Amino acid sequence: MHFGQMFFEIPHVFRMKPHNVDRYVIFDGEVNLINALGKKKGVFVLTAHFGNWELMCAAASLRFGNVAVIARPADFVPFDRMINELRSRFGTEVIPKQRAMRRLLSAVKDNKIVAGGGATEAEIAKVLRGFATKVGGREQLAIEAFADSLEIVPKTLAENAGLESIDILVGLRAAHEKKNGHLMGVDVFKGKIVNSYENGVVEPLKVKEQAMKSAGEVASMILRIDDVIASTKPKEGAPPGGMPPDY
Repeated sequence: MHFGQMFFEIPHVFRMKPHNVDRYVIFDGEVNLINALGKKKGVFVLTAHFGNWELMCAAASLRFGNVAVIARPADFVPFDRMINELRSRFGTEVIPKQRAMRRLLSAVKDNKIVAGGGATEAEIAKVLRGFATKVGGREQLAIEAFADSLEIVPKTLAENAGLESIDILVGLRAAHEKKNGHLMGVDVFKGKIVNSYENGVVEPLKVKEQAMKSAGEVASMILRIDDVIASTKPKEGAPPGGMPPDY
């Protein structure tokens, strides 16, 4: 593998979109994979690590949808984090080589993707706010608070890109009220609200579900800890802990 050539090919990864993948990549034997995917099941693809692997992952995700790859984590942690962010930008799920079988089987079973760039979180938040008005009472406040927390994702994307987060959230909410609004997300490079799927920014459904589930569990755990601490506080007027002064 020629690392110099690979270095100059990396910028092309960010220019690839679902409609122009053929300009950068030639798929040999594509019909075999299409026929296998036509059975509505996941497909295992065995390939050697030859050529620009990052370009291949991005092209495969844009062309065929959800792709999960097994990779050995790099020894240099910052580089490993950077390269995994590049791979996942187009919806590729990176599965560490160690103990990968369970996650690999799960990825093959699900075979689904969702729009990235905060599009999914914004759409769920919109649906939750509509549901909250039908519930009413204190429960409505809790549902609306959960909806607000989901919008932290597009807000953080905007802030990290140096954009005005309030303008981005307002534009994102307006875009999700229109046709195909559920696909609209933040393009951090252009600073605009765009169709994330057409822009090539997608995420595996399984990863998104697990992230939201874990976030809810962590929030509930923190609230339970606060309840325990509050219940163990001494009542007013009770003597402080420790030995009595005349002991």
